[in-house]
Amino acid sequence: MNAGLSVEELEARSKQERERREKDALRTKREQERVPLPEAAGTAAHATKTAADAKPASAAPSREEGPNGVKPLDAIVKLEMLMDKDAETIGKIWNQHHASKPGRLSALVPAETYRQMARRAREFPSFILPLPREQGAEFFWLQFSGHQCYFTSLAEYKLHGEQARPYLVLTHYPELIESKQIVLMRGELGDADGAKEGQSTLMTSEDARLLVYLLQDFYVTGSEAKQKLVEQFHREPATFKFEELMDAVNRLG
Repeated sequence: MNAGLSVEELEARSKQERERREKDALRTKREQERVPLPEAAGTAAHATKTAADAKPASAAPSREEGPNGVKPLDAIVKLEMLMDKDAETIGKIWNQHHASKPGRLSALVPAETYRQMARRAREFPSFILPLPREQGAEFFWLQFSGHQCYFTSLAEYKLHGEQARPYLVLTHYPELIESKQIVLMRGELGDADGAKEGQSTLMTSEDARLLVYLLQDFYVTGSEAKQKLVEQFHREPATFKFEELMDAVNRLG
């Protein structure tokens, strides 16, 4: 881990990319707000179609799409059919829907857990997580963007920055956070749709599940020491030690 970019350089690059994405999102929003007016000779039907075709200003920018195209929640499940169900039943429906889909993960996140993670994600939008291997570990760079979290190989991120391939994209759907006190999570493994039998060529489902667990552990549910590592990565990058991160992961058992 001594080769390549330092923690300070990684954080600086991440900050630059966040600022660029924010500018792109603002530009996209402004463009979406410019709804073209129908021509004077046009009909009322033409005017209606023009307004219907225009994306609302709140629509997510294209950068928010995952490796296989992230669908809005109402394109995955009919929300009206869930409103009379309790959280446990909704969770079963959600997980059963994804169980037969290779390269997909799903989970039910308690509302307060997600609120805490979202708050910390805004303050600490990037981090590094290791997956233990037979020899050493493989490190992954994570980056929050809105209700999504992108994971990519740290080695690829050092080489390609934002152009690095997404190995895993998590999308959180907060539509039921007030009414049911839950958030639905959907995970998509990169390259799963294009690989044989839907299995990702970049990451196994087991590794993806471990990354999801580690994300929640270091950002919300883990010890104070683990959460301080996330803070140290951003606030005191010169003192951040990969060895301490590895020790924290190795003590999971």
